[in-house]
Amino acid sequence: MPRFPCSYDQGMEFITSCIRSFALYVLPRWIQSTAIPVVLTLLTAILVTMGCKVNSFEPEQVFGGEIFWQQSDVPNSGYIGSLVGHPSGMLFAGTQSAGVYRSTDDGLTWSPSGIGITASFIRSMAVTPSGVILAGTDTAGVFRSTDAGSSWKNSEGLAEGLILSFVVDRQNRLFATKAFVGVFKSMDDGATWAVVDSQYPISTFHKLAVDSLGVLWATSDPGDLYRSTDSGTSWAVVTVGDVYVTAIFAGRNGEVYAGSGLGKIFRSKDNGGSWLGVSIASTSVTCSEENSLGHLFVGTGGDGVYRSTNNGDSWAVLGRGVSGKSDRLGALHISSIMNTSTGYLLVGDYERILRSIQPTIP
Repeated sequence: MPRFPCSYDQGMEFITSCIRSFALYVLPRWIQSTAIPVVLTLLTAILVTMGCKVNSFEPEQVFGGEIFWQQSDVPNSGYIGSLVGHPSGMLFAGTQSAGVYRSTDDGLTWSPSGIGITASFIRSMAVTPSGVILAGTDTAGVFRSTDAGSSWKNSEGLAEGLILSFVVDRQNRLFATKAFVGVFKSMDDGATWAVVDSQYPISTFHKLAVDSLGVLWATSDPGDLYRSTDSGTSWAVVTVGDVYVTAIFAGRNGEVYAGSGLGKIFRSKDNGGSWLGVSIASTSVTCSEENSLGHLFVGTGGDGVYRSTNNGDSWAVLGRGVSGKSDRLGALHISSIMNTSTGYLLVGDYERILRSIQPTIP
């Protein structure tokens, strides 16, 4: 077989993302965790045979010991698309097949909390500074709760469609992405929404973030990164090397971070003008979180969770073992991540929620 001077580049990252998306939406949940690693392992073997250079990353440090996680009780919930905290201390989870769940004990136990929501698949969630909770569904738009999740009502202006992401900016304005339509904005805690009159075709925007300067950032389905300095009216493409961008998040110190499809974190200290990349894993970066100490956490699509305590200069993998379980966290796709007000770290994957055994804050 001829050998080609190729590498795990943007094309491979795109293929990996497609495989994971296919598994999530097409394959039954009970075979997702097995099918994805097997397919990617076979694909890697083929690329190596063709002469591709496939990097393998081993962390220099394991934080918190090997048995780091304990499993909570969210029965028959499917994919955990979102985890958010409420000012009251309650936690909320958006699930694939069981709507919204609520926890009052830092994520150890959960109960249904979706009365009034007419869709079972919750793709995204957010909480405003005033405590209003928003749930983005796969078909019925945005639902809103003003009573800590006891009841929900559809929002005006976004009462249908697939809602992929929310973000709240420094002026407490809400932004949401609706699949195949674009970015919407709300000035009243999500009660009403209006589409942003943008000068750019933004129907493919997927994930949103806002940095410490109030700049909006968005990832797109083709793996590109965009930036808006005027509240979404205009957007500019931002170049982050030749990579497929899968995640975007901002640190409290002004840095912006972009995660790639094959486990590389890029950091910019100049509003996207230049980027420095660090390889942390061998699979895609999927989600992120920052705790009260400024420590960064990222979830990956099959390689567990990583933590940085120095603004992304270096990263350590968190222990992948689950207390009382034979499986390991690293085998599954981490779809959501959050820190509780008491310092515990929670992650969601295809079918469960895990909580750190000990707080990550001393």
